[in-house]
Amino acid sequence: SDKGSTGSPFMGQRITVMAGGETKGAADFLNTSSPEDLEHLALSTVRDHLNIHDEPLSIRVNKAYDCIPQYNVGHAETRRDIRLRLASSLPWLSVCGASFDGVGVNDCIVSGRNAAQKYMANEFIAGRFN
Repeated sequence: SDKGSTGSPFMGQRITVMAGGETKGAADFLNTSSPEDLEHLALSTVRDHLNIHDEPLSIRVNKAYDCIPQYNVGHAETRRDIRLRLASSLPWLSVCGASFDGVGVNDCIVSGRNAAQKYMANEFIAGRFN
């Protein structure tokens, strides 16, 4: 890794900080906060949580509303129950995608691959795959 002229291992790295969500008051906070307030929040969060104290070369603040879905409380239990019921009644059927294994594109790709691998394993076990 190149530490650059500052000696920092973070030279040239990009960090994205997201704030808000479905919590009460998050939309109000985003609506009423200035770009400077959000910049301060992001920098203090990076310092406190990642122990990075280097000053960034540039900062860009974007307010994006309703951009990443969040699961409701109890979603993990519901997801587990659905999968348990399917495993006992329709073992060859898998569920996958953003509703089950993460809302990001990478999460969905991994979820689909896992479902396909499970299906293929069941086909081998049942002797239907040559």
